[in-house]
Amino acid sequence: MFYRILIFVLVLVSCSPASIYNPSIFMSQAWIENTILDCILKECYLCSLKITNKPVVSLFAGTGVAASVDGTTSTASFKTPFGLEVDTSGNIYVSDQINNLIRKIDPSGNVKTLSTNLPLQDPSGIKFDPLTGDKYVSCKDSNQIYKIDSTEQFSLFAGSSSAFGGLQNGDRLNSLFDSPFFMDIDPERNLYVGELSNHTIRKINLNSGTVSTLSGGISGYLDGDLASARFKSPLGIAYNRKMNSLLAADIQDHRIRKIDLKNSTVSTLLGNGIGTDVDGNGTNASFLVPLSFL
Repeated sequence: MFYRILIFVLVLVSCSPASIYNPSIFMSQAWIENTILDCILKECYLCSLKITNKPVVSLFAGTGVAASVDGTTSTASFKTPFGLEVDTSGNIYVSDQINNLIRKIDPSGNVKTLSTNLPLQDPSGIKFDPLTGDKYVSCKDSNQIYKIDSTEQFSLFAGSSSAFGGLQNGDRLNSLFDSPFFMDIDPERNLYVGELSNHTIRKINLNSGTVSTLSGGISGYLDGDLASARFKSPLGIAYNRKMNSLLAADIQDHRIRKIDLKNSTVSTLLGNGIGTDVDGNGTNASFLVPLSFL
């Protein structure tokens, strides 16, 4: 049940304030100061859930009008906010997908657009590297990953500059991706990427810049060793230090998969593959398109 709470807490507790939003259209979440932030795609704003004895859902940022306007959290506008990340200073980064922008919300509640001349196309996931202060942004439509350094300068980090979709490993700037989404970093400084259209988990060594396929590559559902396992559009990725494993939200298989990095195996942690919402233990539970993790 621990993982279910993390993944679906907003869906479970937000049904009563229906006037705030329809929970079927949330995308990704971030955790800050006992509060879960949630992107609301259709309504173009962010909501927050304060974790107390009586959880409260409230509007956090955005006006509900689809636009690109900086300002305060109450006056700023977004257009399909998608990915969220929080740095060690409490700044919140939002991938404003349809606007093709990265927005920053500082701890005082000021919203600004990070400036770049690079052609971001459908920015999706954002991952903060606490060691360097860099942020990594996956762009679904251009099949690339960008880096924002600690001075807020953008550069192409991985994926061919031609922006063609494909599956090619090797040097990060010559590699090919196809619809990269959410990401996470392990203690060995590997950046893992859930790849929607290649049905893979990709691995980028941040020290060497080498891209490889950790597992997957054929659409389907199959547990086993890394080479033979199959996924169907793994979107969300989370590294679990205690298990030394990755958790993958396998959205079209309706399961949470566990990738054991020590034993090089893939197993099903949660879900029976039936696309519905049923509580239970392990594979007795059912999920419907699990998307992301906290």
